[in-house]
Amino acid sequence: MGCKKQQQERIFKNTHVAVNVKTKKILSMKVTDDEHVHDSKKLPELVENIIKSDNVTAIGKLLGDGASMKVMIFLDV
Repeated sequence: MGCKKQQQERIFKNTHVAVNVKTKKILSMKVTDDEHVHDSKKLPELVENIIKSDNVTAIGKLLGDGASMKVMIFLDV
């Protein structure tokens, strides 16, 4: 008599975070439950949230991985 393993559906969460590298403070964050949401798709939203906040007056530099770098060209940062 064999045991059948039940397959459980995996649920992935992605956390997209913008951080001030000098102060180590989180400036913007977005959690998505769709594993197919690419980091480059959330970068504009993160930057927009930073611009709208009262805590930041300017963005001097924007660092990101390869996926984010593609979008930065269009953001004119």
